[in-house]
Amino acid sequence: GACAGGCGGGGGACGNSGGCGGAWRCAHGASLVTPCAPEIRSADDFGFSLLVQWPSVANATAYVVELRESGSPQVERFVRSVPMQALGSVVELRVGGLRSRHGPR
Repeated sequence: GACAGGCGGGGGACGNSGGCGGAWRCAHGASLVTPCAPEIRSADDFGFSLLVQWPSVANATAYVVELRESGSPQVERFVRSVPMQALGSVVELRVGGLRSRHGPR
């Protein structure tokens, strides 16, 4: 695998050792690899922005990051397009302007 925990190969984030329901190959026959779980950190001192980082996956042209506040059914989806890059190089997404639906605490 590409990192500890077995991601990057059979099992990945889908938890299925045989792949993700057969959708583990692209149209060209190359293996699709599930990226490792991202590292998430606060990107400011107030908690209103996040930095999400993960190692790149071969042949990926974009990644989708979905954020959801704990206990909320609403999901916000962010798409990060990327140029072709070296396998394992770090991809990052900064998300700012976050607010709790509960207001400041």
